[in-house]
Amino acid sequence: MYKTMVSYHTNTWGCGIAKFNSLLADQMGLGVKSISDWIGSPEPNALLSISINEFNDEDKILLSNTLIQNPDLKFGLVLHSFSQTNLEYFLCEAATRIYGLNSEIADVLVGEGFEITQLFTPSLLDQDNFIDTSNTFHLFTFGMAHKMELKLVGELINKLRQLGKEPLISLSTALHVNEQPLDSLQDSIKLLSKTAAVPVNFLGFLSDSALRYEMERAHGFFRFFENGVRANSTSVMASMSAGVATFTNLDEFSPKWLIHGENVIDVNSWNVLEEDLNLEVIGKMGKRNYADNISWNKLSQFLKL
Repeated sequence: MYKTMVSYHTNTWGCGIAKFNSLLADQMGLGVKSISDWIGSPEPNALLSISINEFNDEDKILLSNTLIQNPDLKFGLVLHSFSQTNLEYFLCEAATRIYGLNSEIADVLVGEGFEITQLFTPSLLDQDNFIDTSNTFHLFTFGMAHKMELKLVGELINKLRQLGKEPLISLSTALHVNEQPLDSLQDSIKLLSKTAAVPVNFLGFLSDSALRYEMERAHGFFRFFENGVRANSTSVMASMSAGVATFTNLDEFSPKWLIHGENVIDVNSWNVLEEDLNLEVIGKMGKRNYADNISWNKLSQFLKL
């Protein structure tokens, strides 16, 4: 019946309705098209699954003009909300069939004389993609995690597998002000999972307390850099302060007190066949050396000289 699913947002990490539309489209064997693409070329027999509350004013005008210019356009309409605006009534009058996702929407529209099929929303958690965390080596990372040094991550994964460990990566990321890199982040994490051939669990944008919790429950932390860790690489310093074994890469400009095999693991120097590293001991030593070399008190003292 329907040929395509039309969604206002299409990034499934940034919008629950986009996730709903993606999962439903998969069930129905449909592709998903953004509303802006559909407005540019309004093909018939589309299923618009939208909430007008998400639309900005410009997109509302564009959608309204599309309906006016194509009075015979046939489409179905799934309503995630209904605020009784003129555009919503216009959509309902133009749609060949209306679906509402809760009884409140249905009650309002039935009271206005519309025929409506009441639907529902299953869980948006994809049951088939739940990650089994048993018998895994749990790696955690955060920071600008969408900027991955994939070659070094792959090196770490390969070396852990040589030790008979099966890695699982959990990650959080930060966002720069005025940036919303969800599309590039999603693509980067998919590439990471494919390249390293490991499950990747994206935890979202976590608070400091949540980051600390995730670090302390991980077997190890990793963060790699184009050249090497620096004295202002805050993610590495955070993991060391938590006493977590830290995998990174060192060069001549890395802090001299960072020593492979003692308080960090330099993935480029790590010979897994010859070095029997105790990650718990390295984590504890890292925490001690961090406290000896870096603290807010020491930093403030430098500025008072």
